[in-house]
Amino acid sequence: AKEAKLQLEAKKVLNGKALEAGQFEFELKEDGKVLHTVSNDANGKIQFPELTFTKEETRTFTISEKAGDVAGVEYDPNAYEVTVVVKDNGQGQLVATPDTKNITFTNVYKAKPAKATITATKVLNGKALEADKYEFELKEGTKVVGTAKNKADGTVTFEDITYTEAGVHTYTLTEKEGTEGGVTYDKTSHEVKVEVTDNGQGQLEAKVTDNNPTITNTY
Repeated sequence: AKEAKLQLEAKKVLNGKALEAGQFEFELKEDGKVLHTVSNDANGKIQFPELTFTKEETRTFTISEKAGDVAGVEYDPNAYEVTVVVKDNGQGQLVATPDTKNITFTNVYKAKPAKATITATKVLNGKALEADKYEFELKEGTKVVGTAKNKADGTVTFEDITYTEAGVHTYTLTEKEGTEGGVTYDKTSHEVKVEVTDNGQGQLEAKVTDNNPTITNTY
C-alpha cells in the first residue's frame, strides 16, 4: 500500500489584542521528542509539516504552545494529545486518521492597570486657610468617584484613581458648599480629563489634562 501523509493543524486565539503572524510558537512532539516547531499565521492558523506513514500503526503525538515573553500575555498551558490511526484501505493506499481536529490554543492579553492623581489648589482670601476646612468632589457624569479635603497649604488630592481599560474619562471637580459664616464659596465646576492608553507592552498609561484647577473662596 502507498504511504499516507497527514498535516496536523491547530488554531490560535488571542483575546484582548490583535493577533500577529509569527507571534507564538508551537511544538509537535512524539514520545517527548520535538518533531517540528512552527508559528501561527495572521489568521491564527497553526500548520505542521506533513507526517509520513509507511505501515499500519497507531501513533500518539502532543501539540503544545511554547511559553514566551510577550508582555501582558497569559499563555495557554495545555498540551493536546492526538492519536493517529493508520489503516490500509484495501485499495493500495494507507490512510492516516487523527482522533481530533479542533485544537484551539487561547491566550489572553491584559495590560496592567494605570493610576492617576488628580489635584486642585484651594485659596481662601481674607482669612488664614485651615486644614480640612473645605470638602471637594470629583464626579464622572453624576457618579461621585472621589472626595477630598484641603491641606493647610491649599493642596487638594484625589489619589490613586485606578484604570483597568483604555479609554477617555471626563471628570468635574467642584467644592461642596458649606455653611461657614462670612465665606463666599466657589461654585465653579472644573473639567479634568484622563486619557488611558495601552502602550502595547502590557501596561496602561494615564495622562491627565487640565489638572490642578484653583478654587477660590473669599471671607
